[in-house]
Amino acid sequence: MTKKVLVLVLIGILSILMAIVIYLKDERDSSIELFKLVLSSIGGFGIVSATILNVWNALDTSKNNLKQMEFQKIENSIKYLERWDSDILLKARDYTRNVSKRRANITDIQLLNEIKNDKFDYEKYVILIFNFWEEIYLSIENNRVDEEILKRGFREIYLTQYSDFEVWLKDTGKKYKEMSKNLEEFQKMWFN
Repeated sequence: MTKKVLVLVLIGILSILMAIVIYLKDERDSSIELFKLVLSSIGGFGIVSATILNVWNALDTSKNNLKQMEFQKIENSIKYLERWDSDILLKARDYTRNVSKRRANITDIQLLNEIKNDKFDYEKYVILIFNFWEEIYLSIENNRVDEEILKRGFREIYLTQYSDFEVWLKDTGKKYKEMSKNLEEFQKMWFN
């Protein structure tokens, strides 16, 4: 605020000095003319001051908006980290972790048959997990989250799950083409 006041005072002083210089160069010898020039300078000072204050306020508002957007991106990122620990994802995470432990010992066909077995709802778990990943990908693409925060928290998990369930993603990709494409792009984005 002190910079604003200093600039406004300097502009006011310059306006009055400019009026005095114009008066001194003017050949008419009248204090009324000086008075008119000073009043005109003050009026000009008011206009210039208002314009400068508006520009400053707009810049401050813009900075505050950028800070608020960055803060909101961090908040959105933290919400994903919190959601990962939610009850709804817990069973799905348990199942995908179990598959990760056994993945080297089961074939692609066995995994697909296991997932599609309606008796255990495994496909629901896998869809839930990969919907979560797709939501994160779309949030990154739309600049709603801080990718670095999510990458630090989830990169290894996502790449492992993508690798473990890639056969299912390709099989399901026939049905859910957009989801499959998004998850593949996400894998490429975080693989590097």
